[in-house]
Amino acid sequence: MSERPSPRDRLAELTFRVVERLRMIHPAAWLTFLFAFLFAVLFGRLGVSNHRNYGTWSYDMGIYDQGIWLISRGEQFMSVRGMNFWGHHFNLIAYLFVPFYWFGLGGPELLYVVQAIALAWAAFPIYLIARDKFAKPWIGLLFALVYLMYAPVQWISWAMFHPEALVIAPFLYA
Repeated sequence: MSERPSPRDRLAELTFRVVERLRMIHPAAWLTFLFAFLFAVLFGRLGVSNHRNYGTWSYDMGIYDQGIWLISRGEQFMSVRGMNFWGHHFNLIAYLFVPFYWFGLGGPELLYVVQAIALAWAAFPIYLIARDKFAKPWIGLLFALVYLMYAPVQWISWAMFHPEALVIAPFLYA
C-alpha cells in the first residue's frame, strides 16, 4: 500500500513543475509580456487621466458609455444620438460591461482601461504568429513591438473608445 503524499509535498511538486515550465519560456516571450504590460498600464492611465482632466473629446465615448448604461437598465434609446443604441452599431460585446454598470463600477474610465488591456493583449498572438512564421522568437518580439508602437493603436487606446478594438486579439488568436 502506497502512502499518499501530503498537501505540502503536492504543493512543492506543483511549484517545481511551474517553475520548470517558466524557465523554458524564451526571453523574447517574457519581453513581449513586459512590453504589453507596460503598454496596458501606460495607455490605461493616459485614458483615465485624459478623461479626468476633461480632455475627452470623443463623441463615441458618450455614445458607448450611455448606451452600455442604458442596456444595463433594460433601455435602448440614446439621447446622445436620438436613436436606438443598436441602431448605431450592433456590438454585443457591450453586454460584457453590463455587470460593472449594475454595481456602479462602469463608466468611461473602465472602458479606457479595458480597451488598453485588450489592445496590449493583441501583442501576444502577433508575437506567436511572427515567431512561428520566421522561426525566430526575436522576430516575434520585433513584430509585437511594432504593433505596440503603431500610432493608431496608441491613439485609440487613450483618445477614444470603440468596442471593435476589443476583438483584435481574439481575431488574431483565431
